[in-house]
Amino acid sequence: MSPFVFLGGTVGKSNWREPFTKRLMEAGVPADRIFNPVVPEWTAECQEAEDIAKRDSEHLLFYICDPEQGGNAISGYSLVEATMCLYDRPQSTVVVFDLSGITGHVLKSLIKCKRDLRARFPEGHIFSTADDAVAYFSQIIAGIRVKSRMGGFSS
Repeated sequence: MSPFVFLGGTVGKSNWREPFTKRLMEAGVPADRIFNPVVPEWTAECQEAEDIAKRDSEHLLFYICDPEQGGNAISGYSLVEATMCLYDRPQSTVVVFDLSGITGHVLKSLIKCKRDLRARFPEGHIFSTADDAVAYFSQIIAGIRVKSRMGGFSS
């Protein structure tokens, strides 16, 4: 079964994936339908598994936040990846700009990125908080449950 949601975005020392995964599971997403690409040792096989999961996931989440590493103020590739996915799959791509802990020019740049992406992709799902993204996924899960009871698909 393909993943329901792919967890992309900032890595570094940020641990946003753990609480976000917990909240998705509380909203009704089974643990085995959440793909977390972060592994202790990055290999070519891990990259291939990540690419397959991105291709096959129903939803792609890119969480942009402070990587909590001195001298590493932003995850540049996460921004590129989120933008590519918004072009390729705007209806199923979710981007969260969690700007807490970010200051100075990087903060100004990310605010501009968020504003520009919202203007460019009005059908995309671009949020400012994890709460907003979890609420969005909760609505999707609730809709899936309703359709399942009506004889449609199930998750």
